[in-house]
Amino acid sequence: KTFERERIRGAKLFDIDEVCDTSSELSHMLPTPTEFENAVGTLGISNTSSIVIYDRGNFMASARAWWTFRVMGHDNVRVLNGGWNSWKAADGATETGPTTLSVPTSYSANFKPSLISNYTDILSAISTQNSCLLDARPAARFRGEAPEPRPGISSGHMPGAKSLPFLGLIDEAGLLKETDELNEIFDTLDINGPIITTCGSGVSAAIISLALARIGRPDNALYDGSWAEYASKPGSEIIMS
Repeated sequence: KTFERERIRGAKLFDIDEVCDTSSELSHMLPTPTEFENAVGTLGISNTSSIVIYDRGNFMASARAWWTFRVMGHDNVRVLNGGWNSWKAADGATETGPTTLSVPTSYSANFKPSLISNYTDILSAISTQNSCLLDARPAARFRGEAPEPRPGISSGHMPGAKSLPFLGLIDEAGLLKETDELNEIFDTLDINGPIITTCGSGVSAAIISLALARIGRPDNALYDGSWAEYASKPGSEIIMS
């Protein structure tokens, strides 16, 4: 595994494809509080732990893991800007080989439903227009001009959704953009009301959520099922433009 080949010294592996709802047909859906408690307790994480999360590319896993911890009530969690590449560039300490076993701890989740949206919430947001849907997928998929990576699912977007491709939030060095740049991006979207972030499967949407937190707007909902769920539901209205 890449993690065993080299990692930040002392790091533990949090796999979003393993710490998830394995009963769902959708990928890496949010685990139940009990599943989360068992997973992080096994890693030696307690409710008082200070957590820094990193990955190896464009925040795709780290932002999702960060959001998962926040949904479970763990606010003392941060993302390493630039991830692994930034750590290596700074000559940060690393290690290789299998990790040592953690001393298990007892963890108690404090689930925050306000940070997660489901299909019913999305239908309500569409019909009432009381929330702003921000879609992190590439613009061509949002417009229906490029296919989705998941077979049998149409591209396009939800009625009223706004396109905000996640790569536009990251600079050329692989860092999340500075607050003034992010504020300018969000200001151009003319956002009214609460925000719900969405994407293909609930991963890159968390990068929008992370960017919002950086500019002082941390408490937004993320549509966990995202486009993979919405577009597969019979009767879902899909806009192609």
